[in-house]
Amino acid sequence: MTLNKSSVEGLGEINQDLTKLELNSLHNRKVTIYGVSDDHITKTIQESNTFYEWFLLTALQPFVSAGGLVVDVGANIGNHSIYFAASKGAKVVAFEPQPQIARILQRNIEVNFLDNLVEIRRCALGEARAVAHGQLSKGNFGATKMILGEGDIQVSTLDDENFNDRVRILKVDAEGMDLAVLRGGESLIERDRPVISCEVSSASDLSELTKWVGEVGYTFAGKYNATPTFLLLPFRSATEIAAYNRYVSTSMVNSNLMARDQAYRINVLASRVSALEERIKQLENR
Repeated sequence: MTLNKSSVEGLGEINQDLTKLELNSLHNRKVTIYGVSDDHITKTIQESNTFYEWFLLTALQPFVSAGGLVVDVGANIGNHSIYFAASKGAKVVAFEPQPQIARILQRNIEVNFLDNLVEIRRCALGEARAVAHGQLSKGNFGATKMILGEGDIQVSTLDDENFNDRVRILKVDAEGMDLAVLRGGESLIERDRPVISCEVSSASDLSELTKWVGEVGYTFAGKYNATPTFLLLPFRSATEIAAYNRYVSTSMVNSNLMARDQAYRINVLASRVSALEERIKQLENR
C-alpha cells in the first residue's frame, strides 16, 4: 500500500511517499513496516514478502535469546531491529543518524509495540568523535554515506556509548565506515565478545578487515548478501574455539538437511507433473 507522505500519523515532516508493508514471516506475530516507496530496501521487502537480508538474520538468530542485547548500527527503517525484538524478544539499541529515516524507524517501532525493547539513538558511529553530514543515495537510503568534518550529525563511538548489558550481537552496516565503527568499539568488543556482522564493499576494505579480525581474536564464519556481509565469531579462548566448531558443524548439518529436503520436494513435484502429464495424455486419447 502506497501512502501519501502526509498521511502517516506520528511521522512529522517526511519528504517521501511511504509504502506500508505487512509481513507474516514470523510464526508468532504479524509485523508492519513503513518504508520509503521508491527505496531499494522497501522494494526488496515488498517483492520477497519477508524481512530484508533474511538469510543473514536467520544466521544471527541463534546467538541471541529473550532479553539479550543487540546493537544495530545503521538501523535504517528498523528491519533488523524489529526482527530481533519481535522474533526473539531481544533488547535492541538502534543507531540511525538520518533524521527523516530515524522518524520512520521510530514509527515502525511504535506500530509494532516494541517501544519497551528497542531504544533509538540518533547519532552516527565511527572511530572517533566527530561531526558529519549525510550524502544521500537516490533510490537507496540504506546507502547514504557519512562525510566527516562538517555538518550537524554527531558521530560517537561504541566505546563512548553506555550499554546496560552485555552485547550479544553487534550488527554494523555503516556504508564504508564499518571498520571505523569496529575500531571505535574495540574495548566493548574485548569485554563482551559479541557475534559481529559487518559489510565490506571493496577488496582493500576486505584486506583491512581480515587483518583486524586476526588482531582482535575473531574469525570469519559466513558470508551473506549482495554486498558482502560477513559473520564474525570470537576465536581466541578454548571456549570460543569450541563454540565456533559447534556452529560450523551445526551449519553443515542444517545445510545438508535443507539440501535433502529440497531434493525431496523436487522429486515430489516431478512425480506430480509426471502424473498430470499422463492424465492429460489419457484425456487426449479418449
